[in-house]
Amino acid sequence: KKLNSALGNLGPLVLCTRVTNSVLLTNPQTLQEHYLDADSYWRWGLKALMNSRQLTEFVVLDIDPDWSRTTHGGRCMYADAMVARAKDYGVNDNVFHTRTHMGNLLNPGDTVLGYDVLNANLVDPALDHYPPSHLMDVVLVRKSYKEQRARRRQRKGRKRNFQLKRLDAEEEEEPTRKGKRGNAAGAEDPNAQLEAFMDELEEDSDMRQRINLYKAATTGETPSLTETDEEDEVPKVPIEELLDDMTLGDAAA
Repeated sequence: KKLNSALGNLGPLVLCTRVTNSVLLTNPQTLQEHYLDADSYWRWGLKALMNSRQLTEFVVLDIDPDWSRTTHGGRCMYADAMVARAKDYGVNDNVFHTRTHMGNLLNPGDTVLGYDVLNANLVDPALDHYPPSHLMDVVLVRKSYKEQRARRRQRKGRKRNFQLKRLDAEEEEEPTRKGKRGNAAGAEDPNAQLEAFMDELEEDSDMRQRINLYKAATTGETPSLTETDEEDEVPKVPIEELLDDMTLGDAAA
């Protein structure tokens, strides 16, 4: 509660929505925000109750945005939402009411990733000091475009309009067979990690400002009207933000 008071009564449960030289904490129930610098972060010994590996898919059943409550020039908007876990959708009547900062992005039928706080095994004595009404059962984090992106990848020639430049890295050899088995079971696929990172770049304009993105080669194929309508729903990097592709041969010339 001391930290909560120091942060202007930000709230018991907040989202970490940005990490640079400071951490941006956001309360999706109120849209209240606070920047926490590195010294304060380590002094208070903050720890995450849940992380991205614990995100759950939800289906938006209903959304009621409040257009008078926005932040960041309209990029975040308060809304009341009714959601159901994707695995429960059409199977049972389990429905959750929550509040979110994504009222400008979500529509009924959308898939959204969030934290299932109600069914999570959270052990934190600090939460016992707050009444249940102060804690949300579900905390929505970001809209999911997984199905649209999967269909885009399956289409021949339909790829992202940008690419990243990176140095080739040698894979480290595991010293023992046991280590290999452990790595295979516990480590994530590097290609999957790269795809997830590029997804974030498409959705986050602030992140793109710190990274050089280059134009990707195109096949010249014209997409159908159905493909165009679907791809319009998926965030894309504006062409004016992309740099012309350059190779070492071009640089030497």
